[in-house]
Amino acid sequence: MRAAAILSKPDFSLRAIENRADDSGGMRSDTIKGRSIRPRSRRPKQYGSDRVCLAEDCDTQLSRYNSKEYCHNHAPKRYPRVRGRIIETN
Repeated sequence: MRAAAILSKPDFSLRAIENRADDSGGMRSDTIKGRSIRPRSRRPKQYGSDRVCLAEDCDTQLSRYNSKEYCHNHAPKRYPRVRGRIIETN
């Protein structure tokens, strides 16, 4: 086996055309390798450290990445948008 064919971890960003056998029976490399050009990902937003849930008698410290003002236990209930018909009950 060739060293290039053995990868410890698959790299899905590589684009390749499969290797094809040439007329002599050996393997010919028709591989095109490269990475696509991507911009750097941006940093996650931070909402400040040392924030605490706004509910009374709750001292849960909120994550700096959590944009909410309440912890999960005290957050106001939110219901998802339900699509389709609403069945009327009599």
